[in-house]
Amino acid sequence: MNINRKIIANKIKSRRSQAAVFVLMGLIILIGAFAIFFVQKAGIEKPVEKEAGKQPEFAGQAELRNYVDNCVKKAVLRGLEIMRLQGGYIEIPPQSDALIAKDKQGRYVSYNKKVEADRNAEGNKLPYWLTADRIAIPSISFMEKELEDYAKKSIDLCANDFKDFQKQGFDVRYKEVGVKVAMGKAVIAIVDFPIIFKKGSISFEENKFEYAVPIDMDLIQKTASELTAIENFNAFLEDHTKNLISLYSGVDQNRLPPLSQSTTNFDCNFVSWSKNSVKGKLKDILAFNMPSLKVKGTDFSQPEDPSSFHGVYSSFVYDLLSEQHPNIEIEFEYDGDWEFLDYDIIPSNGDTLVPERVVGTNIPMLPQICVFKYPFKYTVKYPVLVRITDSDSAEIDPGINAYYDNKGFAFQFPMVAYLCGNQNRACNTGRFSAVVTGYSSDVNSTLLPETLFCNPEQKISDDIIIKTFDSLAGSSLGNVDVGYYCGSYQNDCFIGRTDSSGILKAKFPLCINGQVYFTKDGYSILSQNFTTYGLKEPEFSYSLIPKKSLIVNAKKINVPSLVKDYFENARLTIENSVMDLTNGEKAAIASDTGLFYVYPDPYNRTMQLSSGGHEFNLQLIRAENSISLGFLSINSTVAKGELRKEKITFYVFEDGSIDSILRPDGSLEAELLYSCEKNSDETCNYENCSFEDIDGTNAHDFSNNPKTCEKAVNATIRKEQYQDFVKPIFD
Repeated sequence: MNINRKIIANKIKSRRSQAAVFVLMGLIILIGAFAIFFVQKAGIEKPVEKEAGKQPEFAGQAELRNYVDNCVKKAVLRGLEIMRLQGGYIEIPPQSDALIAKDKQGRYVSYNKKVEADRNAEGNKLPYWLTADRIAIPSISFMEKELEDYAKKSIDLCANDFKDFQKQGFDVRYKEVGVKVAMGKAVIAIVDFPIIFKKGSISFEENKFEYAVPIDMDLIQKTASELTAIENFNAFLEDHTKNLISLYSGVDQNRLPPLSQSTTNFDCNFVSWSKNSVKGKLKDILAFNMPSLKVKGTDFSQPEDPSSFHGVYSSFVYDLLSEQHPNIEIEFEYDGDWEFLDYDIIPSNGDTLVPERVVGTNIPMLPQICVFKYPFKYTVKYPVLVRITDSDSAEIDPGINAYYDNKGFAFQFPMVAYLCGNQNRACNTGRFSAVVTGYSSDVNSTLLPETLFCNPEQKISDDIIIKTFDSLAGSSLGNVDVGYYCGSYQNDCFIGRTDSSGILKAKFPLCINGQVYFTKDGYSILSQNFTTYGLKEPEFSYSLIPKKSLIVNAKKINVPSLVKDYFENARLTIENSVMDLTNGEKAAIASDTGLFYVYPDPYNRTMQLSSGGHEFNLQLIRAENSISLGFLSINSTVAKGELRKEKITFYVFEDGSIDSILRPDGSLEAELLYSCEKNSDETCNYENCSFEDIDGTNAHDFSNNPKTCEKAVNATIRKEQYQDFVKPIFD
């Protein structure tokens, strides 16, 4: 009845009264908005504490609730921080495989389960979620139980038998602490702690306490579990490792040994590595590049690099998660101080890594030619620390037992990345045994044990269907020879030839990380990695690139003239140093594809060349006695458009019978001698000089002579300076 009377009274008020009400309401809304703004601002800039409990009714009751609330808060926050630092564990399982890793902020868990800060501390022990042979992912229910057990003990210790209250005359009776934790969008701890306080005529009881922290442990644990499962099944860490090895490898002592590469040369020199030094390089490469591994659909940024490395960084982004999480940052870390859990590279001879010499022979009228294969297999097992930061979750400050809302909870856990003989996460046949190649001084001799690998009874794979195509026409390509190579040239088998429709059905010998290769006249040799164990599909298609027949020409570059011209004009050009070959001179041209050509060819044969990258090795020789007059090794990429032309011209250096201008690393180094005029006072005019002679820098035949006014200078042209000028040209 009273409500009805108020409604009627409001209806008969004047418009002025209504306006006053609206103004008042507006002020209330405005004040409320400001209040909300400042509360939110305070929540961002200051630690947030959320506690729930009933209002006290008796003196001392508020103190009791605050006392227990503080114990609950401290237990939950410390427990979560320990769990964050130790990969989901508060109590480390005994004899567990674990990684010792430092926290970014220097926090570590002490022996008495407190979180301390010391950047010089050893770090935290984190049990592996994934090793080479087992997977152990802490579930949400496990983490809840870990926090419940820790909080129960911590609250009981913190209560300390309520001695402070007993000193104030309270009679305190309490039962055992019970804790229930739920981890979802937030972590909520509900504590059942029956406590009865009595003092004189006053008696009150408390039993329920609750504390909540806005940390989405459910999302963090699911993301971590998904990454671990995907690594176990799809081995993205191993793929990333092989990508890095390929990126940083090459036939160069300053690079990693390549997974698969070959070279051809005339002097039969080859590159070798120390296995121990390679280990140090590989650790540095992993430490530098592991943070570049990113997960698509998460929060990450890449280095701003306008160069070609932008594409490399893009290739480090992996599509791993089933859902996008733009508020989550995922970091991968390898510390160079962490030792490899296993490491080996084969083939090797003790600590030395050497290639296999596949071909070594003498061709009449030419120097010896050697082809080296560098097929190295890496075994490396190493720890990777994964850090998942949810920016919507709170950051805990264990020093003041508080948290900061929306500052990010950085959960970390370790996994083991494992390559075994370039295989992902497993060795199907156990440890590899290395077959060491021996070399003799005779170029025709290569020492390897006999093998039955290519015998018909060893071809026991499932039926494999090979289909071959012309890459340009897109049509089937028949009569292609198919071979299979595994480890060394002794295990080089002819499998068969595709029929007129480009199809071959055959069985292969079993091999891990072997190479299937295809040959056909008029087409480039195609070689692809091919493992015949555990094939998931029986059919494979390959496209061969047709070669273009080109008329070959070769010219020589006089090195003394090139270096002299470079020094005197302070610019690099070959036009003043290029010459035709004279009678009795020949240019031998070989490439890493096995291509071999001698110019001039008395039968006017053409060279067949395909598009793509090639390494050309040229040697200028005197035909009558095969004496070397100079050489040049150059990498060149042949574009498809260049193959529409009819002729290719190669360049080769001529040393001019001067020793040591052509250096083994490809640089050109010379010592030049100039004769300068004398002034009227018999001093030397070093501004007006004429060229006298040139020699190699290691001879040191020339020196400055103020009496004769001779001036000696050193000049060097590095390979990277001249290589673009001496690449083959098409016309």
